[in-house]
Amino acid sequence: QRSMLAGNPCVVGGGAQHDDEGRLYANGQFVSTQQGATLFEHSGGWLGTSTYYARIPSKHRSLMMMCNDADLDMDRLAEESLERLLGSSTHRE
Repeated sequence: QRSMLAGNPCVVGGGAQHDDEGRLYANGQFVSTQQGATLFEHSGGWLGTSTYYARIPSKHRSLMMMCNDADLDMDRLAEESLERLLGSSTHRE
């Protein structure tokens, strides 16, 4: 299955379109499948700050995290939060 956002995926690292974890790199976002749901995500950080964004369209859910405490394990917090979102039921308003 090939996923794309707004056109063609960007080419990174010698022509590879997937990172070491098998996620597709698409215009600044990584695209993967977890627990049967397509996940669009991006993270970053600079000078003691960390950010993380994930979108799960099939669940009508998004996750945004911003942190200015370099001592927190942002990766672990994001993983735990995603597990909860993926396990939650779909809600429409």
